Amino acid sequence: MPFFLIAFARSLSRASAAWRARHWPDRAAVVASAAFAAALVFHLWIMTRGIGNPLEGPHQFRQSQTAISTYYLAKDGIRIDYETPVFGDPASIPFEFPSYQILTVLVQRLLSCNLDIAGRLTSILFFYLTLPFVVGVLRRLLIPRECIRLTLAAILL
Repeated sequence: MPFFLIAFARSLSRASAAWRARHWPDRAAVVASAAFAAALVFHLWIMTRGIGNPLEGPHQFRQSQTAISTYYLAKDGIRIDYETPVFGDPASIPFEFPSYQILTVLVQRLLSCNLDIAGRLTSILFFYLTLPFVVGVLRRLLIPRECIRLTLAAILL
């Protein structure tokens, strides 16, 4: 093979390596992105598996109390002095500012779904809205992007 063809092939391979370095992501970035995407799909699947289940479990009183407050906000209109007739009717015992309850009512009206499902969807939405803040904190700590994606995958799992 003539020398100039070998030199041309070498320069071409150097140029293509430089082009690949600029335009193709490295293997770690691809693996981290794939891990994050797989974790996100798996998390969405897990979170929506029992979305229609009744409010039961170790925190059923708290969930039921929030659901009652949300029910009365949906029934009587959105207002700050909402009713929570846990100890009898009528009762206005504000436990917290009703931002979650108001957003749940808005999700219920937007999607025309059951109040329990709207509450769970609102919780999932709140969870996913925290992820950009996690990314922001990790970037401030100068964590590499691949590590950030793997951290998000770990959070989702």
